[in-house]
Order: sequence, then C-alpha cells, then structure tokens
Amino acid sequence: MSKRNLAIVGLLLITVLLSCKWLPTRTTKTTKGPAIDFTSPAKGLDVKVQLDRKQTATGKVSQAGGSVSVTAADGSKFTLDVPANAVEADTMITMTAVKSLDGAPLANNTPTAVQLEPSGLFFKEMATLTIAPAKEIPTKSQIIFAYEGDGQDYHLAVIDPRSKEIKIKLMHFSGAGVGSGSDSAWA
Repeated sequence: MSKRNLAIVGLLLITVLLSCKWLPTRTTKTTKGPAIDFTSPAKGLDVKVQLDRKQTATGKVSQAGGSVSVTAADGSKFTLDVPANAVEADTMITMTAVKSLDGAPLANNTPTAVQLEPSGLFFKEMATLTIAPAKEIPTKSQIIFAYEGDGQDYHLAVIDPRSKEIKIKLMHFSGAGVGSGSDSAWA
C-alpha cells in the first residue's frame, strides 16, 4: 500500500473515531449556578396570609352566572365574574381583601390580593378575577399570583394575555392577586 493511501486510511479512521466519540473527551466544570432538576416535582412555596376582615363582600352566584366585587382599604378593586353554567347550584361566594403575604417573593409585603371562598370550589367554566390596583404597578414588574387554602402552594396565576387589565383566570378558589417584584426574587 502506498504512503498516500495509508495516510488517507489513517485520516478516515481518525474522522470516524472522532465522530463516534470513541476517543476520551475532556469535560469542564461550570460554576453558573446549581443544576436544574426537571424530573422531580418542585417543593411548593407556602405563604402566611393575613386578611383584612373589614373589607369583605359576599354574593350569590347561580347557574346563570354572577358577579361579586369588593374594594380594599387602599382603594384597589376586585371583581369576580362567573359565567353561566360554571356552578351546578346557587353558591355563596365571599371575597376578603388580603393585608399581607409573609414569605411571598414580592418587593414588599403588601400585595393587592383577595381570599376567595368557599376554598376549593371548582368551576365547570373559567371564572375571571379582575384587579384594579389603587396604585399603578408597572407591567414589567407585575407578579400575578395565586395560592391554595390559607397560603399553600403560592404560584404564578393564569392570566388573560389579551387584556390590558389584570384578569386572572380561575378554575377553582383560594386566593389571587398582584404585587411587584423582580425576576431574581422568583428565581
């Protein structure tokens, strides 16, 4: 075999080895934060909810739908709109303004939020909670959230992305609201 053919065979063999990763590779460690585990369920964030019992409204919602509204002490307004056929029977719904949420990743401890009851109520159609904060919260720093029960599983809420108003879409109850914060607080 000529030297030229031997060189070509050698190059082909090296190319095959490199493409199949048969040669040992060097690994480098990065220090860009912890590894993210996408396979295990996350540990939920629980918050401590303090209610303003002076700012409460109760209303009946029927199979035809209905609406309940409350205004918080700071002037923030909350309106829950329940569409027709969302509940199977007449249901009394109570909205109570939230004073504070200890442990929430918000810029301050004073969110614009309400507790919705009966806790755990499920709707057959999505209800909409519209929030009009007394003080404007810039869109880029809004954190729109919900939680279960009396502060369990604090999480980002489902919103109506087409609305210029803050509209949270709900399939069941506990609490929901808006506050301000940074991306790093959520991280």
